[in-house]
Amino acid sequence: DRVELVGAIRPSDARDHLVRGHLFLNTSLTEAFGTCIIEAASAGLFVVSTRVGGVPEVLPSNLVELAEPDEDDVVRAVDHALAHLRSGAHSPQAAHDAVKSFYTWSDVAERLEHVYIHAMKQEDRPSTWDRLCSYRACGPIAGLVFVLLQSVEMMYLEILRWRWPDEGIEVALDWPGDDIASDEKASSSMPQTS
Repeated sequence: DRVELVGAIRPSDARDHLVRGHLFLNTSLTEAFGTCIIEAASAGLFVVSTRVGGVPEVLPSNLVELAEPDEDDVVRAVDHALAHLRSGAHSPQAAHDAVKSFYTWSDVAERLEHVYIHAMKQEDRPSTWDRLCSYRACGPIAGLVFVLLQSVEMMYLEILRWRWPDEGIEVALDWPGDDIASDEKASSSMPQTS
């Protein structure tokens, strides 16, 4: 009577299901970003999650209790989280407000822009041979498959370059500003079309 399996739900109904609880348990063994963790915290739940991938960087420690990916530590983290909830130290509204301030689309776009700018400025890109060696190190079978796929892709790229040489491709003009994040200032000085 304390656990209800609801099955598949529509994305628009996720919040209504989340707010029925107090605690969100995420026991992933791998997790890149953990959107579900952010959604749960935004719905006011206290989060317990395994300390894997990018999870430790997603939420501050006052909104999440992290555990090693092993049963005993997950049980310890759940016990600690329940004590935290019973003490009244967790405010669902404060959790929602915090998450709302952490993740806005403009902030996410600006962070992503910085990643791309950093990647484009890197001068020390690995050579083709270094890339193939790193793929080969992925294992005796998977490594060979990755090397084969990468080799086929590189040959295909060379065929495309032969068919449509780089010189025939129109070069995009640079954006008028230091970076795209300055587009608010740039767009206000650019002529508007009606």
